[in-house]
Amino acid sequence: MKRKTDSEELPDEIELEEEIDIDDESEDGEEGSHGLNLITVLILLIAAAVTTAYFMCTVRTVHVTGNKLYTSQEIADQVISDDTQLRHNTVFLTALYMTPFAPRIPFEESVRVHMESYDTIRIDVKDMDLAAYIPYGGRNLYFTSDGIVLEHSPLIVKSATFVTGLSISSAERGMKMEAENQEGLDLVLEALQILHKYEMRADCIVLGKTGSVTIYLEHIKVQLGRSDFELKIGKLAQIHPYLEGRSGTINMTNYTDADENIILK
Repeated sequence: MKRKTDSEELPDEIELEEEIDIDDESEDGEEGSHGLNLITVLILLIAAAVTTAYFMCTVRTVHVTGNKLYTSQEIADQVISDDTQLRHNTVFLTALYMTPFAPRIPFEESVRVHMESYDTIRIDVKDMDLAAYIPYGGRNLYFTSDGIVLEHSPLIVKSATFVTGLSISSAERGMKMEAENQEGLDLVLEALQILHKYEMRADCIVLGKTGSVTIYLEHIKVQLGRSDFELKIGKLAQIHPYLEGRSGTINMTNYTDADENIILK
């Protein structure tokens, strides 16, 4: 029998290797095709979900909680805007108010939107703790009883106390304001803090030229002077129910704990 040489065996080996290579390429092609099909399906599913959410999840019912400064309708109007159709979408609004890019609502410390169903949202708001306001720069400067600036707005919030007689020298949102008469500012803030302690609200606080403080409780004018606010306002809190519906002036400038009577003139 004739023996094959190395040169005769070599072509068979080459043909065998080529056949194996062709099979591998075929398998890789099938796997790649399956991968592309899966991606296409995922894209189509996502597109369908987005389209459904856009056209189906339109706000039709709104529930508002925590609001005192605004009506429920006013809150809803500020959250659901006509600027874009997306601002009428329950999914978009819920996501938007989870980010720092949500539009601010003046006098609201926080606003959260919750999706209760595909066409219903709940808006939870938390009002700022507005103690008082004072005219500043052609607008009204709102601040806490500690003097922290909350808002600078042309609007008037009736539940806040109007302050006059102070000249504000520095006011930055989130920071404590400063006045040309810092001692006078401290007296006004002290009066606000004690009024809050006794759950009383003054319609107006006036800082006089001499530094004396006068407060107005509806139709009652009360002259507090410059000291002993805790004693004086505490006494006012005791007789406050008896002052309802009455008018006049109470001079407590020199009032002490030895005095028993308060005279309304």
